Amino acid sequence: TRYQPAAEALADPALAARASAAGWYRVVTEGRLDRFMPPFDSLGEAERWDVVAYALSLSLGPEGLAQGQDLYEARCAACHGPDAQGGGDAPALREPRLLAALSAVNLPAILASAHAEAAPGLVPLEETEALTLAGYLRSLSYVPSAARQPTEGGGARIVGRVMNGTPGGEVPDGLEVVLHGFDGQTAALTRSTRTGPEGAFVFEDLEIVEGRLYILSVDYKGVRYPSEVGRLAEGQRLELPLTIYEPTQDPSAVRVARLHLLFDSVEADGLRVLELWTFVNDGDRSLVGGEGQPALRIPLPPGATELRFDPGLSVSRFVPTEDGFGDLVALRPGETREIIFQFSLPAGSRTFEQRIPYPVDSLILVTPADGPRLSGEGLVEIGLREVDGEQLRQYDHPALPAGSTLRLRVRSGGGLLGMLPPSAVASLMALLLAAGLVVWWYRPLLGENGRTPAEPPLTSPALEAVLDALAELDEAYEAGEIEPDAYRARRAELKTRALALLEGRGD
Repeated sequence: TRYQPAAEALADPALAARASAAGWYRVVTEGRLDRFMPPFDSLGEAERWDVVAYALSLSLGPEGLAQGQDLYEARCAACHGPDAQGGGDAPALREPRLLAALSAVNLPAILASAHAEAAPGLVPLEETEALTLAGYLRSLSYVPSAARQPTEGGGARIVGRVMNGTPGGEVPDGLEVVLHGFDGQTAALTRSTRTGPEGAFVFEDLEIVEGRLYILSVDYKGVRYPSEVGRLAEGQRLELPLTIYEPTQDPSAVRVARLHLLFDSVEADGLRVLELWTFVNDGDRSLVGGEGQPALRIPLPPGATELRFDPGLSVSRFVPTEDGFGDLVALRPGETREIIFQFSLPAGSRTFEQRIPYPVDSLILVTPADGPRLSGEGLVEIGLREVDGEQLRQYDHPALPAGSTLRLRVRSGGGLLGMLPPSAVASLMALLLAAGLVVWWYRPLLGENGRTPAEPPLTSPALEAVLDALAELDEAYEAGEIEPDAYRARRAELKTRALALLEGRGD
């Protein structure tokens, strides 16, 4: 008998009270395969939020919403305003980005603790009343896609609010928010404005251009923060909120999600090593360096020479350190960053030792089939894989804790990188990424003779490639060709790269 789990009762008040809108949005987007619920990524983003808003409204019903409104008018409206938009020192209580992450269970406690003196009306509420009020407040943050506010004269506007994602962090008034508009691959618009109270901002009377993409950015304490990418339709009010974070020099929240190494023999029995580090910041602060110091540090093995970077990265962002090099660019919370580089080790190298300063989740090593052979504690040879007609040998290695050292023994063999055509090198990097996706932006580290070409200037074609890739990625995701986690991670990378190219720093 096939097991078929019972569907949950979405109208159950206890179930809805424990849920958050953001949590249910993830379920609608990604599905619950453990309960045979498929993902509904065929729906647009706004449509999925509409589904979540409707599902959460079922637990209260018209009567419950009316009771919640009565409680709000009696206990809260005097300070927070009749429409919950805030007033004086009282904050707005209908902010979607705030309420989407909170359940009806934890919302009253958070509001009461944050405003114990300023909001005495919350203190004497009984549990049932508090949940009813919380449900009503959450309903205020739901804006159905069909009800987006038109602007006078049929124009369009982009509105939003700058929020601080670090607990206890503040949002100063007067932050400059910059709006960038792109028509295909052309930068067509740049406008700026300043934030007002509670970080609010607006760009009005925007021209409607079919296919134009918009992205916002704001600088805060030396770090630039981008918004999502959005499009405007006639008469639409598009919301593009921005989140800033406080800086830190503590790297404890940083991990390496993937570390891939390619070992290749070269002339005179030397060794060439190509590495790909994929960094993730799981914290709530942006990792920065001190004055002139890097945010991220990558040690190199003793004796490493001829350090070279992927030509898609601006060399000026990297600085030498006592045992390797560092990246000056801050790593924002939730950001995924890939750094690709290569170096040479002298002839006769039989051991490989590299210090690992961050925890590593996944470590994969690759050599040509007739190239160097690797051995070491915990290293497992997986076998041969074919990439563009070339046989490559793959090894797996256990995860590594921060502060450990990767130690390998190397036996010499034939070379590969200098013989591969550019298309094969790109395919090889796609294998190293182990994500099942072509790395569209990768430009070969090596030329036809195994030499690294001169770093190209960051010109408009690079930005064109990023914008094209964003469109292609969205199409592939809508067609069901990419898993949601991979889609979100890659889209974040593309967005970061687009903004960086716009700034002229190459990442």
